[in-house]
Amino acid sequence: MGLPPIDEPLDEIDHPLIRKVNDQFALPAGPRERIRSIDDVVMFKVKVQHWRAALVEAGDPGWVVAAGVLRPVAR
Repeated sequence: MGLPPIDEPLDEIDHPLIRKVNDQFALPAGPRERIRSIDDVVMFKVKVQHWRAALVEAGDPGWVVAAGVLRPVAR
């Protein structure tokens, strides 16, 4: 997926991870899983298919601060 145009709102991008974030955090309360290993700020996991993201609730809306593809760890 290439970069969107600079004037395209990021929450309107047609991507499975963005859709999941929008659905999961559209309401003030809902199914959320906190990232417990981060304790200085409240962050939440977002998982869909092989995509992963971390979201911080810094007011309304929250912010996706990291996103990527889950890759198996080589052993």
